[in-house]
Amino acid sequence: MKPTIISMALIAGCAGVVTCAVAEETAQISQYGDANISSITQIGSDRVLAESYIWGSGNTTSIIQTNVTDSGASIYETASGNQGTIQQFDGTGLSAYINPLNSVGAGHDNAAEIVQSGNDQFMTITQGSTGGMVPGDTGGSDNQASATQSGSFNTGIISQPGYFNVALLSQAGNGISSAETNTALIDQNGTGHHATLTQSGNLLAASIIQSGTDHVASSHQEGSDGLSWIAQTGSNNSAYVSQINGGAGENLSTISQGSIGNVANVSQSGSNLTSTISQSGNYNIANVTQN
Repeated sequence: MKPTIISMALIAGCAGVVTCAVAEETAQISQYGDANISSITQIGSDRVLAESYIWGSGNTTSIIQTNVTDSGASIYETASGNQGTIQQFDGTGLSAYINPLNSVGAGHDNAAEIVQSGNDQFMTITQGSTGGMVPGDTGGSDNQASATQSGSFNTGIISQPGYFNVALLSQAGNGISSAETNTALIDQNGTGHHATLTQSGNLLAASIIQSGTDHVASSHQEGSDGLSWIAQTGSNNSAYVSQINGGAGENLSTISQGSIGNVANVSQSGSNLTSTISQSGNYNIANVTQN
């Protein structure tokens, strides 16, 4: 059974697009503060929903929806200097959130962008989040997150409660198989991390979890049934995974890094391949090539 990494996030965010988007062609903007800029453009019909709430000053939000059904888009910005963009184009059952649960604690000077096109998409970006549990805690700042999903049955989640983190998540289905179930997770906690996650094909699942400082992680998958897990703690660790499935069966890559200055490289080309790297010392280098 394909493991899921997004079930709890679905519960935390919204249980479903139909549940969230209960009204047809509804748009709402609420602004509190100074020098905020918000825009909503909707074209199409059938349960199209867009909401943009802003608390703070100097925030910019933009929502564009075109020919979408059972769709939902929500941007909630707090603090100051944040930028949020959601674009949903053709398709059905699309949904996107930026800071969906926060009333306080979103941080400042964060930038987030979501682009979706296709069917049954789900995307959540949460930056500098404290969940509103600690009044006055501004969470993280100066984070950048970008997500692009195209195809069907894609799910992507980015969480950045730290500072100066960069996360890039891209998923693209091939539009052929009815079982395209791509899932992806990037979770950055700390400072100065860079994570890139790219998936194309069917039934792919990947996660990058970073805590500490100044980590670099990249996961690239093409084909179907590829699994990649990267977990980094400590500082200045680097992990790179490339998986290209050459047939039926799952490829699995697991990288766990701690301490300082470790480097891990994994290249898998084929099917039914398994690689596990664990680095707990300092300045280690590990290379795995499987065909």
